[in-house]
Amino acid sequence: MSSANSSRRLEMTSSQRKPSVPFTQGIEEDMSNNALAELREPRLKEGHSRSRRIALMRSCTFLSCLVLIQFMAVSCSPGEEFLSDEELDTARSELVVVADEAPAVVSQQDGRLLVIARSSVNTLCYKTQGVLNGAFGPWTCLPGNISSAPAAVRQADGRLLVFAMGADATLWYAQSALNGTFGTWVSLGISIYGPPMAIQQQDGRVLVFVRNNPSNELSFVMQTSLNGMFDRWGSLGGNLARSPVAIAQQDGRVLVFAVAPDGSTRYVSQTTVNGEFGTTWISLSGIATSQVAVASQQDGRLLVFVKGTDNAIWSNVQPSLNSGFSNTWSSLGGGLTTGPAAIQQQDGRLLVLAAIGDMWYTQQDWLNGSFGTTWSNLGGIHTSPLTVVRQQDARVLVFARGSDGAIWYRIQSAVNSRSWNGWFSLN
Repeated sequence: MSSANSSRRLEMTSSQRKPSVPFTQGIEEDMSNNALAELREPRLKEGHSRSRRIALMRSCTFLSCLVLIQFMAVSCSPGEEFLSDEELDTARSELVVVADEAPAVVSQQDGRLLVIARSSVNTLCYKTQGVLNGAFGPWTCLPGNISSAPAAVRQADGRLLVFAMGADATLWYAQSALNGTFGTWVSLGISIYGPPMAIQQQDGRVLVFVRNNPSNELSFVMQTSLNGMFDRWGSLGGNLARSPVAIAQQDGRVLVFAVAPDGSTRYVSQTTVNGEFGTTWISLSGIATSQVAVASQQDGRLLVFVKGTDNAIWSNVQPSLNSGFSNTWSSLGGGLTTGPAAIQQQDGRLLVLAAIGDMWYTQQDWLNGSFGTTWSNLGGIHTSPLTVVRQQDARVLVFARGSDGAIWYRIQSAVNSRSWNGWFSLN
């Protein structure tokens, strides 16, 4: 594929954008400049309103902030930081501009999608579909300072967990109410590089994987019980150059993939369902220049996708159910700048998407079959990796950061369709 192909670009004119929403969602809409200036004050004064207290809570940019509403005070960790004039201007601008990374998208218990991203001032912000398969509501932002893309997962009772690296380079998480808002951040202690990965294993407990700082080994932690707390970090060894990606294969065992410093794609797997992991990493050879993407095709076999040194997307498939992988890679073509994203659509065929500024996709020609090398153009101007999901009605949505800093998404016009609706901004 070539950028010479015709493409439709994202229309960024103000008349075509959706109405923007307050960065400080939930704070008094009529807050004056003087009131905003008080966000810099480290303590609340007696008699401040609840909304003013919330405003101050949002000004504290460290994840270790403890909200002590009953004492009319907010306590932050040593080295307190508060919003600068520039950050206050960002708050007044009523736009959430995400960092140059892929958003996390997860389905709530009621089926509505939740989009989660890191803002330009390093807060975690999220918005939810107003109705099933519908448009998205306003942004809500959590107090606290994160320094990686978020990862999100739904636990057994339907509540969501979101994980991110904090400003202190350690792992933190927050938990939502059922189909509701997120609570305060909780530290998981370990020092990490880059974004985490979270997955629910077959028995319903959540597993979290990170690239350890400073060893670059794969570290993991698991809930001690369904919907419970996390405990006992373990190491799976390895030497990771990129953040891990995890998936459950057909027999229920979890496999974790990552790119090594030599560019090879490697994986490690559970030896039994819900059980221990082996510590022997298996190499799939090749030289990857992107994060790994993994998806399960209709017959249950896993396919691994990476971008190669030639900027084409390459795939490797399990020869049989729950088996190992060969060292044979197949090219899907393309001349791309982002890594791939992959998903099984409702008819069982896999879609693979990537971008070179504008977005392109290809799909399996038949169930469990090969991919064509002809890519179709979805247009847009994108500056981040992609996130792809299926919503409750089985149509596929793809999300990415646009050149204006907002998250944009596009959705299939019908289930399994090659026709897609236009681009929509989440600002």
